[in-house]
Amino acid sequence: YLKDLALAVKHHNKRYKKQFHILLRDNPADYNKGFTPIIKEFNDVITDVNPDWTTTKQKAPVDSHKLALAVLYATIHYSDAMVNVGSTMALDATLLCKLAYYIDYKINGGSKKFKINEIYKFIHFKSLKQTSNPVRHITKNTQYSLIFEEIQKGDKDRLVAQNKWAQKIVLHPIEKVSLRMLNGFKIILEKECT
Repeated sequence: YLKDLALAVKHHNKRYKKQFHILLRDNPADYNKGFTPIIKEFNDVITDVNPDWTTTKQKAPVDSHKLALAVLYATIHYSDAMVNVGSTMALDATLLCKLAYYIDYKINGGSKKFKINEIYKFIHFKSLKQTSNPVRHITKNTQYSLIFEEIQKGDKDRLVAQNKWAQKIVLHPIEKVSLRMLNGFKIILEKECT
């Protein structure tokens, strides 16, 4: 998928004045070394923002969990959009007012163990179907140009739809999520303890 996206970015950048670049923030808990040759081949359009503190003798300035969140926030904040395979990062992008896209096609020569069509059956994706799929699914490797077009035209309608979806998932105001979670845990504990 990364190679398909990189090829689409290179193709776009050759043809248009508006240039795009990929900030790759891989899963910090499970870094995929398979990205390494693709990052090397397409280093003109991909920057890997995965922090690696193991190469220095310096202790990381913050614990790894906080560092991963900081990198996640910065990556989305400084991006025009978020493209992902089946994670809840679309919600993070939405909360930071960025367009979100899910890659949703079978890749030729991909792993036989990995089945893209199974990912979007998980429970947390049901809300997308209930709200007219506000996160666009890229269903063919030829559709990446849609991302570039939507970014350039500033697709506010999609952002509005994404926000409606986010409000359905995360009860707003978002600043009170922790309090609502604490109250929810208290109710659960009261039921289990009585």
